[in-house]
Amino acid sequence: MSHADPSPSATSFHEIATLRIELKGSDPLIWRELEVPTSVKLKVPHDIVQVAMG
Repeated sequence: MSHADPSPSATSFHEIATLRIELKGSDPLIWRELEVPTSVKLKVPHDIVQVAMG
Protein backbone atom coordinates (compact mmCIF):
# COMPACT_ATOMS: atom_id res chain seq x y z
CA MET A 1 0.00 0.00 0.00
CA SER A 2 1.50 3.34 -0.99
CA HIS A 3 1.07 6.49 1.03
CA ALA A 4 0.49 9.80 -0.68
CA ASP A 5 2.57 12.80 0.36
CA PRO A 6 0.70 14.91 2.90
CA SER A 7 -0.77 18.15 1.64
CA PRO A 8 1.18 21.36 2.40
CA SER A 9 -1.44 22.42 4.94
CA ALA A 10 -1.23 19.06 6.72
CA THR A 11 2.56 19.30 6.78
CA SER A 12 2.57 22.85 8.16
CA PHE A 13 0.21 21.76 10.94
CA HIS A 14 2.98 19.49 12.20
CA GLU A 15 5.75 22.09 11.84
CA ILE A 16 6.34 24.06 15.02
CA ALA A 17 7.79 27.55 15.27
CA THR A 18 9.38 28.70 18.51
CA LEU A 19 8.74 32.36 19.27
CA ARG A 20 10.69 34.26 21.91
CA ILE A 21 8.96 37.37 23.22
CA GLU A 22 10.82 39.89 25.37
CA LEU A 23 9.24 42.74 27.28
CA LYS A 24 11.19 45.80 26.15
CA GLY A 25 12.65 47.94 28.92
CA SER A 26 12.15 45.46 31.74
CA ASP A 27 14.88 44.95 34.33
CA PRO A 28 15.32 42.10 34.90
CA LEU A 29 14.41 40.92 31.42
CA ILE A 30 10.95 39.38 31.22
CA TRP A 31 10.54 36.89 28.39
CA ARG A 32 8.45 33.96 27.25
CA GLU A 33 9.02 31.22 24.69
CA LEU A 34 6.00 29.96 22.78
CA GLU A 35 5.71 27.01 20.43
CA VAL A 36 2.97 27.31 17.81
CA PRO A 37 2.11 25.39 14.64
CA THR A 38 3.28 27.25 11.53
CA SER A 39 -0.19 26.83 10.05
CA VAL A 40 -1.93 29.21 12.49
CA LYS A 41 -3.01 32.70 11.53
CA LEU A 42 -1.10 35.62 13.06
CA LYS A 43 -3.99 36.49 15.40
CA VAL A 44 -3.61 33.21 17.30
CA PRO A 45 -0.01 33.84 18.50
CA HIS A 46 -1.06 37.44 19.23
CA ASP A 47 -3.78 36.20 21.58
CA ILE A 48 -1.39 33.69 23.16
CA VAL A 49 1.23 36.42 23.75
CA GLN A 50 -1.38 38.60 25.44
CA VAL A 51 -2.22 35.79 27.87
CA ALA A 52 1.40 34.64 28.38
CA MET A 53 2.69 38.13 29.18
CA GLY A 54 -0.26 39.08 31.38
